[in-house]
Amino acid sequence: MDNKTKNGNAWRRTQSLVCVLLIVLMFAASFIPLYSIDVDIPQKMQSAVYEIEEVINDPLISDGESISIDFPDKLNVNLVLFFKAGTKIKDVTRLYSGMMRLSEVRNASSVNDYHQAYSNLRKIANDTKHIVSDKDFSNIVALGATVVSAYSQGTLMGIIMIIMLVMTVVLPISLFLALLITLIGLLIYVKRPEKRYLWIMKSFRRASRAYLIVLAVLLFDSSVNLSVGILIGLAACIFGFAFSAFSCRKKEYSPVGRTYLNVIQSAAAIQTALYFGLFFCIAKSEIIGQYTALIGKRAIPYIRSKEYGEEFLTQFRFVFLAFIGVVALVVTLSLLPALLSKLGGMSNSNKDSNIFATICTTVLLIVMSLAAVTEKTITVSDKGIIFTVLAFLCSTMLILCEVTVKLLRQSLCQGLKETEKYAILRGLDVVETERFDEND
Repeated sequence: MDNKTKNGNAWRRTQSLVCVLLIVLMFAASFIPLYSIDVDIPQKMQSAVYEIEEVINDPLISDGESISIDFPDKLNVNLVLFFKAGTKIKDVTRLYSGMMRLSEVRNASSVNDYHQAYSNLRKIANDTKHIVSDKDFSNIVALGATVVSAYSQGTLMGIIMIIMLVMTVVLPISLFLALLITLIGLLIYVKRPEKRYLWIMKSFRRASRAYLIVLAVLLFDSSVNLSVGILIGLAACIFGFAFSAFSCRKKEYSPVGRTYLNVIQSAAAIQTALYFGLFFCIAKSEIIGQYTALIGKRAIPYIRSKEYGEEFLTQFRFVFLAFIGVVALVVTLSLLPALLSKLGGMSNSNKDSNIFATICTTVLLIVMSLAAVTEKTITVSDKGIIFTVLAFLCSTMLILCEVTVKLLRQSLCQGLKETEKYAILRGLDVVETERFDEND
């Protein structure tokens, strides 16, 4: 057995190594700041903080040391901040409970109850003084206060903040699982280069899909400030698919297979550019964020409602349209990984069409437009209308690309065998190029 057969094609080995290193990079980047938020402390929470400072700075507790809680103007959020918050929740809860107990008995007739509550609070404050004076404490309070403030500004802002918090935890876990699965595959298929390559490509696609939640946040609110962790991860995803696309062109195919590869990669590159144009236009139209907030507000009450007649039909139409919109949104977000997989030779099947997902982009735009017209609470600016029209244009061109690929394949790649088509879509070298003769 020669070295090439034993270890696999050189480009395939290089591509596998690059993708494994990129998964490691994405996982490491998920622990550094993912996004930054503008800190906003509501007045009620600010008053509570002043009370904590007053208690901690009591001469009988502070021992003459002045302690102040200062909040940052901007806060970088990552998983480490959540771990630190988890270790301090119990002590902070004890401090609040002690303050509440003291407040309850402050005007009580029993002096003993007051002194007992004060002594208890003093003991708690002594135990938690080092926590309150720590910078991490102010960051944790600032994060919680900003979430409360976001909800006070509107349901949409609150939902966005919750999604971002969930992303902070889900993203590292998803990338860790992708990395773990990758390492398991490297051990299992150590002597089977083709299986090892396919396993790594699948793991890279899995790691890249973890960033769909990031795209969802940007779709709801384009003003979200992404930090270095997310930017590094997204750059790693793009580089991985780009390098894989380049590697595919270095592999061995027949002349008709090479033509098919050119058609597939050219169409996927154009569609990817159109998808980002579509994504940008939908985000800038600001319709989908308002519509999502409206669904969150009305859907459950409408489902539980026991109205009849015309009111029931109105509620049913809203829920049915909302369901179609949510499904279309999910499928639309999943279209990007499918396009990039086709571009980089990472498809998971012998399928070169994404016509259903592409049509769902138009369905999403139709639902958005109907909601903007029928719902008085959704406001669309003149700029939003222009972006919506441009989004329809991008969606139409996406569908035309899918149709064009089908036509070009029939006219230019008539002699393409299914085995070679499979190899091209999966990023493998050609498996079979000889003409099949059924008499043999």
